[in-house]
Amino acid sequence: MGAAQRVLLLDDDMDLLHDVSQVLTAAGFDVARCPTVNIAMMQLSVRPDFALVDLFLDGTLGDELSNGFVRDHLIPNGIPYGRLSSAPGLVPKEFSGEFVMHKRDFSMHPDKLVALIRQVLAS
Repeated sequence: MGAAQRVLLLDDDMDLLHDVSQVLTAAGFDVARCPTVNIAMMQLSVRPDFALVDLFLDGTLGDELSNGFVRDHLIPNGIPYGRLSSAPGLVPKEFSGEFVMHKRDFSMHPDKLVALIRQVLAS
């Protein structure tokens, strides 16, 4: 059996970070929990198979922090990613990745997030 697929999870909401991490770990993924962009950048030293990035991170320009991480680190390195946000309609189309999921949808149907990630990784 091969190594678990690695998912980088960037979200400043510690409760959600914990909940998503628990669901993904239970589904067999190796999860790198990142509450800040700086920690996420350090975690890129081990290439993730997938990244899940919140839209609004802590700070006055939280959306620019997350979109900048996607633009500067995920896209150039060909790392597939999805977005998890409480405001999915505000995710810019060019930074939406493989999917955009509302955090409420995750809370109601965590298995849907696992299925979306598996679908991306299988293609």
